[in-house]
Amino acid sequence: MEEEEKLIESGTFGYRNPEALQCTLWWFFSLHFGYQARDESQKLCWGDLELQNDPETGIKVLVWMAERGSKTRKGMEGAHQFNAKIFAMETERCTVSFFKLFESHRPEKAKTLSYLFFLAIN
Repeated sequence: MEEEEKLIESGTFGYRNPEALQCTLWWFFSLHFGYQARDESQKLCWGDLELQNDPETGIKVLVWMAERGSKTRKGMEGAHQFNAKIFAMETERCTVSFFKLFESHRPEKAKTLSYLFFLAIN
């Protein structure tokens, strides 16, 4: 996307600083997980995401394990439910790489399952 490229070139997205890293993850999660309400990212907890290995390929995959408070995606009884996934890619814009960097800077106490994912930047 041209807009995404401009945001990366300007430093708004990327690895350069904590704010850019957080904005980049928010953007990728919005695209890949299909957030439909503005508060879905605010309700995201650390334990809602899980980094796994794909059993078939061994590739790292980030799985959205729990959806909180969506008014638009209520499961119907008997309907097949699935967890949204983001697969690692061998590119400089790999969402899994951004997630791992984000995790490495996160305080240990903030890695508990019920802790909010997006924190204020200190």
